Amino acid sequence: MTETEKIFKQNLIYLREKHQISGYRVAKETGINSTYYYRLENFEKKQSLNYDVVERLAKFYDIEPYELFKKMES
Repeated sequence: MTETEKIFKQNLIYLREKHQISGYRVAKETGINSTYYYRLENFEKKQSLNYDVVERLAKFYDIEPYELFKKMES
């Protein structure tokens, strides 16, 4: 796993926990398949990612898409 992938996955977990919501809720409110979302958070499995998903997640958390790929406070 690349460092960028690791940061992205850590950020997904950080943001979800910061907002005190479930992965299911993130998936439902963004229109992302819940199984796919859980795979994005899973450090063990490599998951393909497209820009549409990045945009949906960024919009949901009210951040810019690039922020999902830079280290956040945790």
